[in-house]
Amino acid sequence: YIKKIEEFSDTKNITIITGQRRVGKSFVVVWFLKKNKINIKNCFYLNKEFDIKNDIKNAKDLNKLFEAYKKQYKDPEYIIIDEIQDIKDWEFFVRWMYASKKYKIIITGSNSKLFSSELSTFLTGRFLSFEVFSFTYKEFLWFAKKKKSKESFIEYANFGWLPEIILQKNDLLKSHYLKSTIDTMIYQDIIKRYEVKNQDLAEKILKF
Repeated sequence: YIKKIEEFSDTKNITIITGQRRVGKSFVVVWFLKKNKINIKNCFYLNKEFDIKNDIKNAKDLNKLFEAYKKQYKDPEYIIIDEIQDIKDWEFFVRWMYASKKYKIIITGSNSKLFSSELSTFLTGRFLSFEVFSFTYKEFLWFAKKKKSKESFIEYANFGWLPEIILQKNDLLKSHYLKSTIDTMIYQDIIKRYEVKNQDLAEKILKF
């Protein structure tokens, strides 16, 4: 993933990283900065998930924040926005920044909101994108420092496809984390997005 960011960010295109919730998109970006020794002071970095008061609602709010950043610091080398899909009309801000030809732009978002067809509409010919996936069994073994066995595979099948689940201390915490993540995906990314009227049926399909 980091090699892809390095390759893409060296072009004049916008780098877009998609993936389901909690697969580690933000971690990949931060690790890219660390690995390449990029000074965080040279980055306009916003993680929308940390905008607890929802101050950044739309592209105008985002632009005001960016202008305030430049007054206090200077023009950044990188513009990095995590979970950009939660900002209304974000594509206008990104197009403004792209048109200036000053910045390397990296954005991340849930692939439920950033389909390739939508990106093509928003940013025609201006972006390169790739998807971050949850752990394979092999990656799970490496991350959890476990050996290949029937027991470890059962654990992987039950819990182990998201990095933060593996870091939980017991099965109860893992179950709670997994349930909250799935609930968010079902209600926010499917039911709310597509205005599903029969929520009960959607839940039954999930359980099946």
